[in-house]
Amino acid sequence: ILKRKGCLSITFSGGEVLSSKKFPYIYEYAYLLNFRISLITNLSLLSENHLKLFSQKKPDCITVSLYGSSNETYEKFCGVKNGWDRVSKNIIDIKQNAIPIKLQTVLNTINFHELLQMKNFAELHTIPFFAFRNITCEVTGSARPLQFQITPQQELESFKIMNDGEEFLQATQKYADMWSEGYKRCFAGLTNCYIDCKTFFSFLGTVI
Repeated sequence: ILKRKGCLSITFSGGEVLSSKKFPYIYEYAYLLNFRISLITNLSLLSENHLKLFSQKKPDCITVSLYGSSNETYEKFCGVKNGWDRVSKNIIDIKQNAIPIKLQTVLNTINFHELLQMKNFAELHTIPFFAFRNITCEVTGSARPLQFQITPQQELESFKIMNDGEEFLQATQKYADMWSEGYKRCFAGLTNCYIDCKTFFSFLGTVI
């Protein structure tokens, strides 16, 4: 349907898209249809089969969400043991297989103290790294996530660590330019689309 409508790009995200056994099938099908494919993943569930798939049929980019740079922070944030060991190994495997990759993190009160270590890890492996500083409410409207928002002082400190103050101002202007007479211009569904995994795989079960 997306192909017939002229959609050019697909971003697979989640949840965690690699958690579904159906994902490789859908990925290969999208690749066959010549979509530009991007993934947003925490990369904790990368398997040898995933690695082989991405090596043979490379995505446009895999964006890895980092929750910190230590097992302690991963356990505190995600409730899993040895999370950083597993994720960092998978990142290196992706990089060594020449698969396009970049790293990102949402700064919060739990992982802020490891921003410099995350940046250093990315630079060591010559991988682009971005830090987002804004936390939004849940889709249900709950303000619970806002308790993890960093302070203005920490935000200023993050600009010094990341040395990205100028890029941040440019991005702010770009978002401002998207608005016209009180309406936000948006190309979603025209040149690209986002489909969450729950909706996607529910639909998939009805057609396969």
